[in-house]
Amino acid sequence: MADVCFIEREEHHDIAGLADGLIEQIEAAGTETAWPAILESGLALLCVPQTQGGFDDWQAAAIIQRRLATGRIHVPFSETVAAALPLLAAAGVEGKALPQQSAFALDLSWMRPDSLELGQIRHAGTAKELLLCRRSASGQDEIRWISSTEWAACETYVAADGVRHGHIRLNSPLADSGTVLFSGTAARAWRDILAARQQAYGCIALSGYLSALLHLTHEHLITRRQFKRRLADFQALRHRYADMHRACIEAESLATLAVSAAAILPDADAARSIALIAPRVLKLAKSVCKEAIQLHGAIAMTQEYAAGAYVRLVFGTDPLGLAHRARNARHEQEHACT
Repeated sequence: MADVCFIEREEHHDIAGLADGLIEQIEAAGTETAWPAILESGLALLCVPQTQGGFDDWQAAAIIQRRLATGRIHVPFSETVAAALPLLAAAGVEGKALPQQSAFALDLSWMRPDSLELGQIRHAGTAKELLLCRRSASGQDEIRWISSTEWAACETYVAADGVRHGHIRLNSPLADSGTVLFSGTAARAWRDILAARQQAYGCIALSGYLSALLHLTHEHLITRRQFKRRLADFQALRHRYADMHRACIEAESLATLAVSAAAILPDADAARSIALIAPRVLKLAKSVCKEAIQLHGAIAMTQEYAAGAYVRLVFGTDPLGLAHRARNARHEQEHACT
């Protein structure tokens, strides 16, 4: 499968080569070096506008996201590169330079305003700054920027999907933590933009998982033999693989459309478009995983086999944040009723 179907410019071939070299470097040095390597290479500024010292190249960001996903390099790319850093650049961060470590965009508006516990956070092991979308005690939406000096502990663990999760406890209640960047209707609008961008690049990551899973399935079918015949020689299995391939292509096309919408359309239109695209991409991803399990057999469910790792990533903890958004909508409805 092609990397991202809208890539035509020659400079993006260099980006793809840079991504491959970066992944080889990470695999040689260990996955714990992944995020520092991305930051040192300057890739964290891909989506930051040029007026703020970035590259404003969403196509290149999509390539990097897909290559990282294919290589199972777990870093907070969509939360930081596609969402948090562009917003911090737009907000000016009170004239300060952009964070040099990391910055996460998190939607916590459904939580209690006085809560010290920030709940389960993906990639918590590398957290240095948090961009929190929350609701204050008065019911007003706001976005706060909180640095690592303002939390007491970060307890991390590796979940079943292979991503490092954790819980962060602040030194003081949320209402007293961090700097307010936006409040009111502006904060609500930015929260929707952040969620849309995370979902769009999450769709690209899913397409990367599916590409790798399709390749593993193809290799399995042409090498595994039963009844003195290759599995690929059985017509029923060939048809199932064809359906799997078609679903991968559709998921990749929709993921490309989602990223294009995030970059080109007005924010409100982009959020609506991505909200329609993301559930379909996730549904296609799950159908591909189910077919892969059927074509591999039970080995696709094991931890030792690479296909099982991609299946767990797709069926992991809300990869596109859809359940989280639904929970927010339910809390907003309840808040409106009261």
